[in-house]
Parts: sequence; structure tokens; C-alpha cells
Amino acid sequence: VTRGKTRDLDLQYLSDCLEKLSLEGEQWTVEIAFVVPMDKLEAFRMGDIANEDALSKYGWRRGEEESKLCVFGIDPKAQG
Repeated sequence: VTRGKTRDLDLQYLSDCLEKLSLEGEQWTVEIAFVVPMDKLEAFRMGDIANEDALSKYGWRRGEEESKLCVFGIDPKAQG
């Protein structure tokens, strides 16, 4: 979840987290999603992506990372 206009991403951090969960070697699909306020959805852009090959064992190909990321908008106002 972010309110920023851009967000950098270090894929090595995510790879380390997955390894600590002992998911390595299993058949898992790894998806990454950013959630931003609805009014900032159109302006949101990915910043730098570091360690691009860190998720290769989970099927992520170097250079295709940004196209695999999902960005969703939500209304941050409390409901109910």
C-alpha cells in the first residue's frame, strides 16, 4: 500500500522473504500488487526495480518485471 506517485521495488527483499517461508522448490505463482488511493491511480508509476533476476526461480524473467506488477486503486475513506 502506498500513497506515493512512484515506488521503487527491490525484488531481492521479496525473494528473501519467500525463502524464509520455505517456498523455494514448490510450484508457486508469485504476484506483486501495489494498492494506491483511487485518485492517484492514473498518476502512479513504478520507480527503479532492483535485483531484477531475484525472482527467476519463481518464473519471473529479467526485463519483464514491470509488466508483471499489478496496481489497484481503492477508496481510502472508511466505509460503514
